[in-house]
Amino acid sequence: MIQHMLKGILSLILIITLYPFSHGLQGKLIHEDSLSLALQNLNDSSRISELLRLWWEHRNAAPEISIKYGNEAIDLAAQNNDFISLAKAYSFVGVAYRIMGKYSQSVDYYYKGLEVSVKHDIPEQAGYSYLNLANLYVYQGLSTLASENLKKAEIIARELDCKPMLAYASMYDGRIYS
Repeated sequence: MIQHMLKGILSLILIITLYPFSHGLQGKLIHEDSLSLALQNLNDSSRISELLRLWWEHRNAAPEISIKYGNEAIDLAAQNNDFISLAKAYSFVGVAYRIMGKYSQSVDYYYKGLEVSVKHDIPEQAGYSYLNLANLYVYQGLSTLASENLKKAEIIARELDCKPMLAYASMYDGRIYS
């Protein structure tokens, strides 16, 4: 009798414990379905912007998901010859890979973003690509490569009078010397 009651209590505890997780999973699946449907109803430009916003939202907590959104933005931006968004999306995916510690994938995406920026004369994105590369090299302890890329970013930032880029460059410069 006591053993039967203990099984019942343990079953109840298990149900109470697992219910929120199963409910949360169901909610997440519903959220993903409704998100996909909402994205399909946007024009391409708005869809790219929303994908990049979703990347930003997930980049630290769920970089794998942010990579999915970034790659979707890459595909859509390439199809629409939206080179500014394409360069950003490549950089964004590179950031997600850096967050995950996958430096070789990160550098590949950073260089793809840089290539698009240089080819299509998008200096601001080129500057941020150099900053991303500098930051990545700081993470790897490669201060010479970090400094080289940082100098390129600083030149672009001064030419554009881009204060946010200069601020990032100063921050990374401090990280190199620390």
